[in-house]
Amino acid sequence: MSHSLLSLAVRLTGATLATLAVSSSIPLSLASVPLSSQHHPASRPPGQWQLRYWNQDPLNPELPSISLEINDDEVRGSAGCNHYFGSIERDGGRHFSLGPLASTRRGCEVSLMEREYEYLQALGAVQKYGFTPDGNLWLAYDSQSGTGTLEFSQVEGS
Repeated sequence: MSHSLLSLAVRLTGATLATLAVSSSIPLSLASVPLSSQHHPASRPPGQWQLRYWNQDPLNPELPSISLEINDDEVRGSAGCNHYFGSIERDGGRHFSLGPLASTRRGCEVSLMEREYEYLQALGAVQKYGFTPDGNLWLAYDSQSGTGTLEFSQVEGS
């Protein structure tokens, strides 16, 4: 893993948690992805979601899946190796911000840990969301490693 990426504020807060403080103050535009006007949730996009596309590239199905669960005031999920959780606040419209994210500290292969780190950094930098015409949840982020999108499909039964 590139240690330059570790310039993100990462501090250990105990034997089992790592807190990632990620700034999310850069506004993004949803103009680059066609969003449906049919899906306008009253507050946050609730339910369980699985990451399918990262910057419009499909995820490798042979790697552990990445999930996101959104509840009233919190997010949680699996980043492929570790579980993570944090708070969520809605700023109005299609904007929201995540509070500091915490994760378990299980060790995995270096490539999985790098992917997990990038995902948590991207998730912590999400500012806007929308829905694609087929109902997928679309998140726009701007992190230290760049601007991009995360696209999730809803897990059946959630």
